[in-house]
Amino acid sequence: MSEINRWSLRCENVTNPEGTHRYILRIEWDKMKKKATVLLIQPVTANPVELDTTTVNVINNLARLGYGGCDIVNLFSLIGNKVDMKKSIIELSHENNLGYIERSCVKSDTVIIGYGTVGEGVRKIMDYQHQLLHEKLEPFKDKMYMICDPYIDKGLHPLCPRIKHSWRLVKMFE
Repeated sequence: MSEINRWSLRCENVTNPEGTHRYILRIEWDKMKKKATVLLIQPVTANPVELDTTTVNVINNLARLGYGGCDIVNLFSLIGNKVDMKKSIIELSHENNLGYIERSCVKSDTVIIGYGTVGEGVRKIMDYQHQLLHEKLEPFKDKMYMICDPYIDKGLHPLCPRIKHSWRLVKMFE
């Protein structure tokens, strides 16, 4: 005898009219469970049907941790394969991006920082991250965690091989 289990992912994607900036990718698989906002680096695609490796890793790990959905937001909203460090913050992140990040954090049970070490040594990126975490997202510090290395409290990106199958979330602010 066979058993049929049906699951579906409900996706919502918000971009600018030109499709050059993605503000949020909302994915839900169980609306009865808690929801996370995951702050990553930069979207690779604006197409919610073509899930990249990072998005799949996020969904898999959140499901293992008991979540039923997430909003994937990014430091930089400009769609591309790699952050162009020569561009200004204004070019990398559309003015609407921050508002989407903040609204997502309000609605989520947990805020997870997953941008790893991007921008280390690049003053404008480090300043932007500091401003975002310590000014704009300060109201959410009680529910803010980072994806960490299994052995030390160092932030990692979901594509890091050491954490691909198991996330260790560490509280950002004590």
